[in-house]
Amino acid sequence: MITKSEDVDVRIPLGPYRANKVAALTAHHSQVDMDDPFWKLMTDIESLGESFRLATGVPLPHGTATDLFEGLDLTP
Repeated sequence: MITKSEDVDVRIPLGPYRANKVAALTAHHSQVDMDDPFWKLMTDIESLGESFRLATGVPLPHGTATDLFEGLDLTP
């Protein structure tokens, strides 16, 4: 399923972790098809990141977040 950009609630840039993610997925051939043109394209994109939508709950008050835990009350 393709999610429209405006429907993304959390977008996490990989930044310095991008190489680690690509290496981890590459090491586990059951996770990706190394010959898939889409995979090759994704590993060439510098801004590879993760995008998420909220499944339930209150929408974030200020648009797209960059932290999955943003807005959560984590006090015991």
